[in-house]
Amino acid sequence: MFDTTIGVISYKHYPYRTARVLNIFLEIDYKNNDDLSKFHQDLATMSNTYYGNHQCFALTHQSGTKLYLMFSDLKCYVGTHILVQSW
Repeated sequence: MFDTTIGVISYKHYPYRTARVLNIFLEIDYKNNDDLSKFHQDLATMSNTYYGNHQCFALTHQSGTKLYLMFSDLKCYVGTHILVQSW
């Protein structure tokens, strides 16, 4: 199980196809990964938004470091930057 609260002080949601993660350093197939699907649902809940497809989240750590996640049909992409632009 993922603990989504350790050191994370804020969560920001980018709705359906309004942003893309850049400088991707991790790509995770979550088609059959219940823990990652639950993590995605938890992020949506903590961001006071819906659980959906093609959405991004910015997580800010208490150190000020930001991490960006994008959830698509079958994958989660993790990167260090985000491009806020409809696609």
